[in-house]
Parts: sequence; C-alpha cells; structure tokens
Amino acid sequence: MLSKLFRAVFFIGLLVVIALSVIPQEAKPDTGMSGKLNHIAAYAALALAGGIAYRRRRPLFMMAAGLLLLGAGLELVQAYLPSRFANGYDVLANVVRDRTRIRCGHLNKRLHEQTPTNP
Repeated sequence: MLSKLFRAVFFIGLLVVIALSVIPQEAKPDTGMSGKLNHIAAYAALALAGGIAYRRRRPLFMMAAGLLLLGAGLELVQAYLPSRFANGYDVLANVVRDRTRIRCGHLNKRLHEQTPTNP
C-alpha cells in the first residue's frame, strides 16, 4: 500500500520536474533558492519517493538509469528552448542524485526487512 502511494508521488513528481524543466525561466515559481538548489531539491524528492516506491534492486537500478537518461534528455531539450540553456553540471548533479537514491533504496529495503510485521 505504501509503495503504491510513493509510486504515485514519484510519477506526479516526474511530471512536475518535466514541466518545470521546459517552461520559460520567467514562469518558474520563485522559491528563494538558487537554480542549482531547486534542481537538487526536486531530484532529491524524486530520489526519496522512488527509493521508497521501488525497493528491489533491479527496478531501482532501472529507475535510476531512466532518470539519468531523462535528466540528460531534458538538458538537451533546454539547449533548443529560447528561454532556457543546457548545463552539464545539472547532468553531473543527476549522477550524484541517482547514486544517492540507490543507497537510500538499499537502506530502506534493509530497514523494511528488519521491521517486525504484525501477525
């Protein structure tokens, strides 16, 4: 049940990240943080939701690879948008994020396995 909730949160988060990645810079909400911090926060939230939603190693790896490709693809798309620009550091941040998410997922799996279940 909890993993279904976090899968929904994960996919809604994906849609939000995609939308925020392609809208004009002027239309983005002002969070009071720098663009890099916004980027890190958005992908950290995806990492947390994804790590909880997908506990098994293979789905977690496939999700990480897919998000890395999505992040790189969004950077390429931004290179062709008039009000946006591509940034290689964002791709690097995506790699760090994916590594962190995989570790969070493994930690969550271990904690879940150690938690006693009610009979």
